[in-house]
Amino acid sequence: MNRVRVVSFVLMPTLLLGGCASTAMNPGIDEFVIRAKLLEAQGRDEEAALTWLKTTEIRRDYVPGYINAAETYQKVGKFRSSLAVSETAKRVASTRPEPLFLSGKAKFAMSDYAGALEEWRLLKETEPSIAEFHRLVGEAEEAQKNWTPALAAYRDAATVDRANPQLFLAIARVHAQAGNIAAALDNLEHALSAGLNPWLIVEDVRLASVRDHPNFRAILSRLPVAASAEKESPLFARLGGFRALHIIGEGVARGAVQDPRLNKSEIAGIEKKIVAEVCEASRGPCKDFVDAAANTKVKLSNDQFQALMEDLKKNLVRFRVTETTRDQLLNAVASSRHEFTGD
Repeated sequence: MNRVRVVSFVLMPTLLLGGCASTAMNPGIDEFVIRAKLLEAQGRDEEAALTWLKTTEIRRDYVPGYINAAETYQKVGKFRSSLAVSETAKRVASTRPEPLFLSGKAKFAMSDYAGALEEWRLLKETEPSIAEFHRLVGEAEEAQKNWTPALAAYRDAATVDRANPQLFLAIARVHAQAGNIAAALDNLEHALSAGLNPWLIVEDVRLASVRDHPNFRAILSRLPVAASAEKESPLFARLGGFRALHIIGEGVARGAVQDPRLNKSEIAGIEKKIVAEVCEASRGPCKDFVDAAANTKVKLSNDQFQALMEDLKKNLVRFRVTETTRDQLLNAVASSRHEFTGD
């Protein structure tokens, strides 16, 4: 549960079915609702988002159009677009909880954790029993190293959704980062007994301190055959999601600053391109990262690119990304040499 997942919206399920407020009462909207659903079924999500927005041109207060468009944009990683639509929905339907939830998710995905928490604190007053809401609050607090409120939020989520092993993984992760190794191990045992895929433990860079503990060997003994685990756990999730991408990007940037072979004026561009390439290599939702990298020009020599690859490898090793995953990511980034050299 490390990644920023785009989940089915749970606050108002009927809205996600195209509003389902009888389209007979919304003349002209039905056609676009049907078209948007067909586009989604075909995997043409960006077109579907634009089609959902067509419903709001017909009727400005048609909230399902905004909500479905915002969710669809998040699905393809266009978080700025999702945020813009969510902000409009907040103005149109100021008393509804859904726009706050989606606006917070978009801000979270763009690493604006404080902004996300501001949205969700408002939401908590009206929707205190949604597990997904508490989980996201926990992730935002964790990202800011606010361990106590992060634990409180994850525990609230686990109280609502007791059968979800990834919530106990999240609690263990916070304990590990706070130095509470015994508590982390206890929660990992709980998560595993509830059916957690063990590879999520092995690959999570934030559980490094737990993996160094002698008692972790007992947890490792629960691991399934690696091949089947690979199928169950997508690379982006095993890497650690958006949070891990930013950690790796920042680490490479810090290394580049200290590396005499690299041009310091290009550090910001290097970080953007590394994050975009690692995101794509891990098959994550990367639209915003790729767009940001595309607008950034970096011109490295072959020797400088080799230095960059060495810095990236050091950071993947430092954050205890396993060798198989590390090699997969390095090979993918190496194949995109032209993005850094302009050749």
